[in-house]
Amino acid sequence: MALQAVAALFFLGETFPEARSSRYEPSWPTETVVATALLVGFALAARDIRSLLRRSSDQASALAIVRATFSHLLIRQFDLWRLTPAERDIARLSLEGLDVEEIGKIRSAATGTIRAQFASIFLTELVGTSVQAPQNPISRTETHL
Repeated sequence: MALQAVAALFFLGETFPEARSSRYEPSWPTETVVATALLVGFALAARDIRSLLRRSSDQASALAIVRATFSHLLIRQFDLWRLTPAERDIARLSLEGLDVEEIGKIRSAATGTIRAQFASIFLTELVGTSVQAPQNPISRTETHL
């Protein structure tokens, strides 16, 4: 964009003396059109960049709200499952996309320990949902029809 602005100023700087001169220069109308096009392009690009920056800021704000809401729901679910602090940490890291080995490195724990804590998390979750299973309106036999 800076190059575009410099080029427009160069063409305009060349155009004004030629337009005021007593002898006709055939290039000055073309240079005027080119300079005008460059300036219009510069203005449109600046407008688009401002719009993109504004939209990016709005999306960042919306993402922050979603993250906070998800974090709140996650903590609430962890409370319902009565997870230990270590299990909560492992579950959170797993939700962030880390695998067992990466979680083990971060927590300075063996992969076997992490796997055991995963098993505890899933067992806790399964026990929690099995109590709620009868509330499901579709029975197992209906799903196999």
